[in-house]
Amino acid sequence: MTAKEQFLTNQQRYQPLILPQRFSDEEMVRDWTLNRRDCQMVNKYRKQYRLGVAIQLCAMRLYGRFLNQLRTLSSTEANRVALEDDTRSIRYGELMTLVESRARQLRRLGSRRVGLALDNGIDWALWDLAMMQETIVNVPLPGFFTPAQLAHVVDQAGVDTLIGPEPLASALRFEAGHD
Repeated sequence: MTAKEQFLTNQQRYQPLILPQRFSDEEMVRDWTLNRRDCQMVNKYRKQYRLGVAIQLCAMRLYGRFLNQLRTLSSTEANRVALEDDTRSIRYGELMTLVESRARQLRRLGSRRVGLALDNGIDWALWDLAMMQETIVNVPLPGFFTPAQLAHVVDQAGVDTLIGPEPLASALRFEAGHD
């Protein structure tokens, strides 16, 4: 990739969340102030965890802007490759359509906590973006876990939807869908 083709720095590409180093008072208030509903949610946790929960909640607002940046790229950089693996590539112009299609499926199912049992790749990324858009908890289920470990994670995390191979769905007692 030439420097002209690259529009993210290596630091931006490989660090999932970069908190802003400089920001205005308005941005500070917008991103790092909790409203009454936020405070009620944070106060449900034990005191020693509240600060961490509050920081995570505020940091998630930054991810919302990430999705907006992808939407902007879908029109300004429509023909550029957004995701690519050994078998296919997805351009920015089609990315959010594919994400929205998955988000609709998750909404239709009423998903709140999703076990994602796919190999790293385009499908994993599309489902992850759809969950981010819908503020659904993504519970990655690694392929190297034993069946007992997978069952434990699914149970403890309260997974209500599984995305993965049919044999795993059957083993974990999920009803197989074909969407």
